[in-house]
Amino acid sequence: MAEAKAETDAVQGTPQERARALQPLIRKYADEAQDKRRLSDEVVDALHDSELMRMCLPKEFGGEEVDPWTTVETIEAISYADGSTGWNFMIGSETNGLAAGSMAQWQAEEIFGGTPHPRVIFCGAAGPPGTAEQVDGGWKVSGQWAFVSGCHQCDWFFGTAMVMQDGKPLMMTETMPMVRMFLMPLSDVEILDTWDVAGMRGSGSHDVLGKDVFVPDKRAESMLGMPSWHKSPIFHFPMSAKIGYNKVAVSFGVARAALDAVQEAAHTKKAYGTQTPLCDLASTQIELAKAEATLESARAYVRRTIEDVWALVQDGQVPTTEQVAPLRLACAHGGNAAIDAVDAAVRLLNTTANRMDSPLERMMRDVRAGAMHFTIGSALYEPIGKALLGMEVPPMSL
Repeated sequence: MAEAKAETDAVQGTPQERARALQPLIRKYADEAQDKRRLSDEVVDALHDSELMRMCLPKEFGGEEVDPWTTVETIEAISYADGSTGWNFMIGSETNGLAAGSMAQWQAEEIFGGTPHPRVIFCGAAGPPGTAEQVDGGWKVSGQWAFVSGCHQCDWFFGTAMVMQDGKPLMMTETMPMVRMFLMPLSDVEILDTWDVAGMRGSGSHDVLGKDVFVPDKRAESMLGMPSWHKSPIFHFPMSAKIGYNKVAVSFGVARAALDAVQEAAHTKKAYGTQTPLCDLASTQIELAKAEATLESARAYVRRTIEDVWALVQDGQVPTTEQVAPLRLACAHGGNAAIDAVDAAVRLLNTTANRMDSPLERMMRDVRAGAMHFTIGSALYEPIGKALLGMEVPPMSL
């Protein structure tokens, strides 16, 4: 841990600059993250010491209230060094900002306030929901929640649970049970060793188990997605769109690293059976140019649609589903474009990319895992298409 501190003591500048300064350290511990299926303590400490984990928090809690595109570029820079680290950083900084801006102001001050500002990371899962029974002074919550990325490095866990009454779910409508969100110290739940996967292997996205955890009334609320108490526009950006652009930023960072790896290797790697460097082949030049256009055009699409929604939010407007749909489409498209760019890099380097000591081998896995997330997955195309056609969009689909 001392080494991580030494490398970040002198870090200054913008979030993007601070993120780039951490890239050598992140690469150093990337293999360890793969082996342990969680980030190293050294990397987690460095992300804290650089203040990057606080960048999405309100300024009164030591945060920076960073704008959307700064967030994207910072996540890209961390993901450029390692996809799993980028994913954990994205989840931690994103969830901190969502929690601090959406929970009750007094609760945000209790958790994030103080001098010096406490070192806090949130983690959580929206589903599958657990169960919650009301008891004297609070709730008794049980459940097993999946895909809790970065759970080992977190302090607080939030999980959804169906409200139970007389042993049955309390229904809001004939088909929809009442679901609330419950905030628990991580020490009150158990991390289950379930994250044995290919892509984003180092992200530590294990299951979390809670058995009859007592949650006081003050920690039981619909924390995320509520109107924010904070006046800064960033806390009024549509949550679904914010989560989407954060996710695709990881994909963009991984894909950029893959194309840069090709540009470097193409000058020394020889075409099979020849002494001709790959860079001298027309096929390499054409394939790389197409991949560059694929990635950068997708990235530009995300940036333009972010700016469209951001302008509405800064003007005090609440963007409609139709106004948010292009951004959701750009993010879904961006995840697929990042896969295409990495695949092009793999084709260019052939079997070299398949070696376990090749960075592209991990990028192949990570970029696919990132694009599977429901906030940028291919299932979004249908409701987005309906929105673009002026048709009714199912609730919660965008």
